Amino acid sequence: MAEHRIPVLLLLVVVAASSLAQQISPQKHYIIYEVRNIEKTPEEVREEMKDTDILYSFKVLAAPSYHIVVEVNPRNMRKLEEVELKGKIRMVPVVSMMDVAESLGVSWPSSGARLPDVNLTLIERTINQEGLTTQESEAHLKGFMEELKDRLQQYNYQAFFSNGSSPPKMYIYINIPYEEVNNFALIGINQFGGPAAVNTTVSFISSFPQ
Repeated sequence: MAEHRIPVLLLLVVVAASSLAQQISPQKHYIIYEVRNIEKTPEEVREEMKDTDILYSFKVLAAPSYHIVVEVNPRNMRKLEEVELKGKIRMVPVVSMMDVAESLGVSWPSSGARLPDVNLTLIERTINQEGLTTQESEAHLKGFMEELKDRLQQYNYQAFFSNGSSPPKMYIYINIPYEEVNNFALIGINQFGGPAAVNTTVSFISSFPQ
């Protein structure tokens, strides 16, 4: 598979356009850099990205896949342009879930202490908003945020919301006991019309390098 170089200018245009489209107030922007089906070890991936200011780096357990979170800024964009990795690469512009919640008038809990290296779970949820008006979509999302925030207060987590993509997607990296994962992953699905209206996947992850 061919090596991948990030089209930085295009990505910056996407981030700017998506912010305008969603009319989100100024805030920090991030990229979730998904790397799948890669032969490199976690140490080799981290070495390849050593000059980038990485906020979080996760490896999916029992799979050659990584999630790397970086802040969008000129320095990081220049460094990312030099990264060459072989695999299936996907870059997702995101914002903090807290910023989205506050834009909807929802008081959001602190994410707590920094995530530990192990015993982590990634919950990804894609929302089907087909046929809904903007007002209806915001009402459903606000209801979900209200329901989710009470549970999040019990855990250490980091949560992001895709910025400008359709359908929208959430990424929740959370330190949660294994026996509570299934119930947590079901939170708020009725806000969006039930299981058929959302696609939720669960992966077990660890930070790297440990």
